[in-house]
Amino acid sequence: MAVSRQDAWTEDEDLLLKEIVLQHIREGGTQLKAFEIVAEKLSRTAAACGFRWNSYLRKKYETDIELAKQERKKFRQQKEKKISEKKLLHYEEAGGRSEITIDDVIAFLKSTQHQPVNNRLEEENKSLREKISFLEQKVEEFKNENEQLHEQLKKIENEFYAFIKMMEKVRERAGLKEEA
Repeated sequence: MAVSRQDAWTEDEDLLLKEIVLQHIREGGTQLKAFEIVAEKLSRTAAACGFRWNSYLRKKYETDIELAKQERKKFRQQKEKKISEKKLLHYEEAGGRSEITIDDVIAFLKSTQHQPVNNRLEEENKSLREKISFLEQKVEEFKNENEQLHEQLKKIENEFYAFIKMMEKVRERAGLKEEA
């Protein structure tokens, strides 16, 4: 929706822009998405909202932005903690110990670290073996064809030399008859 406005920003519009941008910062969203949302609500372009934010409001609300970033960091840490707690519960439910040692972590990482690589390498190895087998068959076919061509060449050479000898005999006889 291409909306063109030339009027000045009101304080309410500035507050709406600020709140939505800060909310997106807190939640880990992008400012561009926030500008698009505000643009729809205020019948302005996302570019106009971004320009207003970056040229005027950002400086005015630096403290609020930092607080929103800190909240986002805490939110992410809590989320990561919940995920690791779920993994630990799953581990315990599966018969694991209640505490994981660094040795357990290292052993787990070593066991999974090369697994996708090994699978990929095994597939690549299988593919290369098939190509080698195919190429070896082709080499064998070309050797056989080469031998056949050499035999044909020898026959042709022998026939050619026989033809040359016959021609020489014909010339000799023709030369003898001319002299006689």
